[in-house]
Amino acid sequence: MRREQDAENNERNATEGEMNVGQLCDLLLAQGRERDVVQQDRLLEERRVAETAEKLATYKREVANCETASREMRQDEARFEQMVYKLEEEAEKATKVAEVAEQEANRLEGEVRK
Repeated sequence: MRREQDAENNERNATEGEMNVGQLCDLLLAQGRERDVVQQDRLLEERRVAETAEKLATYKREVANCETASREMRQDEARFEQMVYKLEEEAEKATKVAEVAEQEANRLEGEVRK
């Protein structure tokens, strides 16, 4: 009787063990699938990070280009301002010369009429 009871216990333990092995296999398969999904997500995120890094590098280059262009435009503006001041001075001198020439022309005209 003892042997029969031990046999039944062993049979029950074996059945439970088989169920545990089946459950562990199912769990292992599920975790394997989940691992694949996580790896695919990681690869996707790594690609996104690489793309973002490329865009950031592009934007940094563009910012540097804009800064250079801005600096050049400020230099051009300063140069143009100097040219404007110089041309304004020349225009004032030309106006004064024209006024003197007109006065001289009027004076000579007056002498010719006399």
